[in-house]
Amino acid sequence: MAKSAKTTEPGVLDELNRLGAERGPIAGWLEGLEAGRDGVSEAVYRRVREDYSKRIAELDRLARPLRIEATRTVALLDEQLAQLATGKLEVEFDLQEIELRYRLEEYSEAEFESRAKVPRERIEELDRELEKVRANRELWLAARGEEVADSEAQEVPDPPRTPRHVGASTAAVSLAPAPPEAAAPLPPPAPSAPMAPMFTLPAMPASPPAAQAPPVPATPGLSPASITMPRPIPGPQPSSPAIPAPHIADAAARTV
Repeated sequence: MAKSAKTTEPGVLDELNRLGAERGPIAGWLEGLEAGRDGVSEAVYRRVREDYSKRIAELDRLARPLRIEATRTVALLDEQLAQLATGKLEVEFDLQEIELRYRLEEYSEAEFESRAKVPRERIEELDRELEKVRANRELWLAARGEEVADSEAQEVPDPPRTPRHVGASTAAVSLAPAPPEAAAPLPPPAPSAPMAPMFTLPAMPASPPAAQAPPVPATPGLSPASITMPRPIPGPQPSSPAIPAPHIADAAARTV
């Protein structure tokens, strides 16, 4: 209890209560302004409404940091409540064990009363502490009010909504699947007509036939056996071995 009181600055709770007490009547006047709107001019109505709105906005501005501190204090008190509840549960388990052993006649009646005295007193003490912390938490919640600072409030995005009407003549579409027995048989698909080509290429002129080259006469193949080499011309033979062969120079001179 004392630990939770030291976690916040002194006077925060009192200041929150003072600002809340000042804000309450102004909020009531602003709410009842609509009922008393008849019989006054629009300028007077707007003047009073703006005055009340500005005063409430100023009080909320002063209370915003105090509300943040109150939210932190409430979180600490919640943590303390959880610790006290856990401690109480453990002590209750110890007491249940003692009672079980007593029913099994392990302990005598005097021994049972002696052993059960400590956990019973501890449970009563924890109950008193829990009650004090809960009461303190309620005070902070009341002083903080329903409006929490934006930095502490967790905004939960709204789930996406399905539009009921797409157009003036469009019926609402249900996302839930229809039961099998309610589903009507689908008609057979109609034969689809062949799709016309999106565009056609212009016809290309036919190319003239290529001129054929005249046939090349076949050349008879030559085999190595058909090729004959010229035979060497034999030199002049002497008519007689006793007559020497004439020289080439002498033969040329005779020819001339």
